[in-house]
Amino acid sequence: MVAAGFNTSKVTGNNLEGDGSGIGLVICSFNGTVNYNRIANYDYYIQNFLFSNFGPSIDEMLKPLDEAIKNHPELEPILKPIRDDLDKMFHHLENSNTTATYNWYGTNAPDPSKFSRGNGTLNYYPWLVLNVNANPSTINPGEGSTITADVFHDVAGGDHSKDASLFFSGSRVIFTTNLGNVGSKSVTVPWTNGLARAILRADEGAGIATVTAADYQVVQTLINIQGASNSANVISTTRTVGMKNTGQPLAGIVMSILMVLGGMISVRKNQ
Repeated sequence: MVAAGFNTSKVTGNNLEGDGSGIGLVICSFNGTVNYNRIANYDYYIQNFLFSNFGPSIDEMLKPLDEAIKNHPELEPILKPIRDDLDKMFHHLENSNTTATYNWYGTNAPDPSKFSRGNGTLNYYPWLVLNVNANPSTINPGEGSTITADVFHDVAGGDHSKDASLFFSGSRVIFTTNLGNVGSKSVTVPWTNGLARAILRADEGAGIATVTAADYQVVQTLINIQGASNSANVISTTRTVGMKNTGQPLAGIVMSILMVLGGMISVRKNQ
């Protein structure tokens, strides 16, 4: 994409994906603003416009006017102001100043070499980062958990969810799981305003499910699938057994036992 505006240009909510080469976005503007876009899989994510890269130099572009003024001095009062205005505009465009904060580049740590400021300025910090979470994070067999991937937060911790309507949509997030299913073991879901969702269904028994979300960058979340609860069917077998009342005093029973034992011992000694 090439964004050109002689004074300002604004690029918001676009989804640009390359084949690993080329330039995602070229800015040709005195002041460019680039927010909430997805620009992934390019040699350069964003590049400020340079005439030296895309065509003749500024001097070459002004050469016909310079020659006309030289050959027809009588036209100088008319041509010189035009020539000076063009020179000023071209040099402004050669030095584009671009604010490219809050964009997603398919990585939580974009390579600085993939941003070309040319002769101007290019500020791409802070950029957006990919997160994933599960709700709830603990479920029982047969239940489900909603898995949400989003790029609503930037690397500095800012929350941009209130601006969701400005975010990009389109391709794509891939969800996978090692336990249960998200449609199978993987499912591809399009972005919708910077967010994508899937459902993990616990249909393979208990354990810890590792669910990943990938848009080049891969992030993961864990879901605890608990075993089936049998607490409702548990019957307590622990009972307190009371002593039966025989009607005989305890002290009398103890004395009788001692007398019997004493008699047995004395018989054995006599033998």
